[in-house]
Amino acid sequence: MGNALGCLRVSRVAGEEEQSRRSLTPRKRMTCNCCKKIRGRWLHSRVAAEESSDFNVDRREENTQQATTEENLQKHQKEVGDLLKWLAVEGHYGVHITEDEFYALGDGFQLEEEDDAMWSFAEMGERLNDHQQGLKEHRQKLSQKEQELVLATEAAQTFLEQNVQDPLQDEEVVLQENLNVLMEEYESALSSADSQLNVIEDLHIELQKFRKDHDEFETFMIHFEKELTKIKAGEFDSKSLTFKLKKQQFLFKDLQFHKGDLRHLRRSWKSVFDAAFHFEIRNAIESYKIQIDPDDISQRVEETVESADARFNTLRSECIGLGSRLGTKLFKQWQEKAVELRLWLECEETERRMVQVEAISNPEILQQELENIMVLQGEISEHEDAVEKLQEAAKCLLSLSNDVVPNVLQLRKTTAIIEQRFQRLRQEASEKKLKLERSNVQEEDLEDS
Repeated sequence: MGNALGCLRVSRVAGEEEQSRRSLTPRKRMTCNCCKKIRGRWLHSRVAAEESSDFNVDRREENTQQATTEENLQKHQKEVGDLLKWLAVEGHYGVHITEDEFYALGDGFQLEEEDDAMWSFAEMGERLNDHQQGLKEHRQKLSQKEQELVLATEAAQTFLEQNVQDPLQDEEVVLQENLNVLMEEYESALSSADSQLNVIEDLHIELQKFRKDHDEFETFMIHFEKELTKIKAGEFDSKSLTFKLKKQQFLFKDLQFHKGDLRHLRRSWKSVFDAAFHFEIRNAIESYKIQIDPDDISQRVEETVESADARFNTLRSECIGLGSRLGTKLFKQWQEKAVELRLWLECEETERRMVQVEAISNPEILQQELENIMVLQGEISEHEDAVEKLQEAAKCLLSLSNDVVPNVLQLRKTTAIIEQRFQRLRQEASEKKLKLERSNVQEEDLEDS
């Protein structure tokens, strides 16, 4: 470019001199030719000097640009390198272990041996919650670093694109490789944090659900045990036995209903087991040690379910056994009451048959028989409660299994016969009282006449 400018200047000056030369005398022309030669040497010297100056300027600019490029390259390398170091330390949550250390741990992922035999569900939940909160803080820390990382990677990538050389220099190759590693490592760290958060949240949620279901089932069983204890205590007369048996039957039905809760508890345990399994797999993939053993959680939940199942079956057996004992006692009392009522009915029926109201004409005898009938009605009223208890006991016994009542038909038949005879005796007593009262009135009228 400097040569072209110089030639342009020489051509312009030569043209102007040629035009002036044509208008001069020969002598002046000779003088001008000498001047022209001197002038040409001076112009060529000046052009050469200018060309040398332009070359030096270009060289200095090139050196300055190269120095700036080198400085920017070092700057981007440092930024990317610092981010890679930060990711190596903060990129993953937990304590990293080598492959040999991982397999040496076997199925455990704990930082240290602990006597955790006294772990409760509350303590498990606290550990899970602490781990979950730590993961959230770790994920937030990664997110806060995102803007710095994006700016650094974009700047480095733009630098490489604008200063690309063919072939690439070694330092530029290293920067490009580190840039690729940085983006991959950061995306991996984000993905790992999100995956760990998902599995820990799932495990925490499922454990909370199981704990809630178990607490509800535990509350029911405690209440059930107290009700059984109440039934076992107190009096065991016919009325109390009937009430206790009805209560026992209600409790047994309620127990059968809550058998569905036990099945639900097993399904809840299965959900905890699946969540713990996914949690364990994720930790195995990440190769990080944590203070939570998912196998231990699964085992403890399973033991809790098995304990609840055994306790439920024990309560069921106790309830059935209590019902059987109460039923046996009630049946025995029913038999005794039935015999007493039958003997009393036979005695009263025999005595009433011997009295013929129409054959009595003596006022004193009529009055005595009237008093006897009134006494009988009093006894009937007294035995009415016994007949009702007999009927209630029979009704309660008939609702039980055949193991308690050896002959259900005989029980039903005997109860019905006693009730019929009792009602008939009551009716006969009322009718005889009415006849005796009429006869007594008639005798008084005759005496008055």
